[in-house]
This record gives sequence, structure tokens and C-alpha cells, in this order.
Amino acid sequence: MPATESQVPKVAAIILCGGASRRMGFDKWKLPLGGSTLLDHIVNALSTRVSQIVISVGSKAGPVVRRDELSIVTVCDKYPGCGPIEGIRSGLEYLAPDFELAFVTACDVPPLDPRVIDFLAD
Repeated sequence: MPATESQVPKVAAIILCGGASRRMGFDKWKLPLGGSTLLDHIVNALSTRVSQIVISVGSKAGPVVRRDELSIVTVCDKYPGCGPIEGIRSGLEYLAPDFELAFVTACDVPPLDPRVIDFLAD
């Protein structure tokens, strides 16, 4: 039986961009990849499968990404210094009332295949 529109789960994505980058000296999301950045690559891949993207930036100002066709927001950790689990918590807190599923990824996953979201949502 095919799924109706109301049966399709609402899927969002959380991109973790809150690392201190102590070893690299600059934010990983800024790394160039094919004429853009790692973050742009991930946003483009995710935008084919989700209707909301949350960029979790830790306690400092992070990237601002705008796409007219997609809702993208930036959240800061409520409890700084707690690592990626706090980034996930902050993202889920923002999404909780409106989304059934959230796909979480780091900002430095260049070969992200968006079909994995379909697989996991099923």
C-alpha cells in the first residue's frame, strides 16, 4: 500500500559545526571542496531529502547559510563545552515539536550520500 502524504515522516537534519578546531586552527566547515566549502556540499546533499536543516555551532558564532528553497537555522549550545552530544541535544530541542525524525551528521563528511536518509527513514 503506498504511503499517503500524512504517513510520510517529516525528516530534518542537524549538522554539527561546533568544534573548537584547536588542531586545524580554523573551522573545518570552511575547508574548500569543488569550488565551495564542506558545509555547502553537505547542505546541498541534505536539501534533496529534508525540509529543515539545523546547523549546531557550539557556543561561538558559526556559519550562516541561506537557501531560498530550504529552511536553515543556526542554534548554539545551551551548555557549552559538552561536545557533540550537546550539539545534537540543542538541534533536537529546536526540532522536537515539528519533526518525527532527524538525521545527524558532522560538518566534515564530504562523501555524504543523501540516499542514506531514505534508507534510515524507512
